[in-house]
Amino acid sequence: MKTFKFYSIMLLGMFAAATFTSCVDDDDDTPTATILETPEQKANALSAIAGMYNGTLYYYNPTATQNTGTIAFTWTISSDGTFAANHFPASILANYTTNAQEKAILGQLDSKKITGKVEPYATFTTYFQASFLPDNTENEWTVTLEDGEETTTHTVSLTLTQSYSYNSLSNYSTFAFETTSRTLQGSILLDKMTIDGKPCELKSEIDIVGTR
Repeated sequence: MKTFKFYSIMLLGMFAAATFTSCVDDDDDTPTATILETPEQKANALSAIAGMYNGTLYYYNPTATQNTGTIAFTWTISSDGTFAANHFPASILANYTTNAQEKAILGQLDSKKITGKVEPYATFTTYFQASFLPDNTENEWTVTLEDGEETTTHTVSLTLTQSYSYNSLSNYSTFAFETTSRTLQGSILLDKMTIDGKPCELKSEIDIVGTR
């Protein structure tokens, strides 16, 4: 089976640049951060971030403008930092392969709930920065394909991660919440996938932006 190489659409880099630019003090070219160290500081940050978000998920789509596809996406963040997205559109992963069989299998994946924890660690003026720690459990699907009179069943698994290194580059799953606009932007890292037990190389991210 062909090995996947999932490439990030790199939207988060653009978001991060905008975040740090916005947080620069007028008298200093260096953004200043307050590290959230105490339980009270972190609780206050989570209180500000918590809520239900309506927004957009950005993913790789070779047929779209600038290879970036979009789809409506909603999620919640609880006051204890629990992140939950009830309808992660897993079928978008079909865009990441040119192999017809793989594309057919991935295109049949139904939406899946993904969960994790949000851990605020710093504030830049009106921004909170936070890490996203996805659950370590595998997300699994069973897909049935029909080709004429032949029916085949396939299993797919997907694991998310907090960070990874690929081609000497490191990537981290982070969120930024702007308190004035109540907008959250960030990345969810895709790590490992198997199709019918065969591992696929999977190092990429999806990016989300939403307002509560």
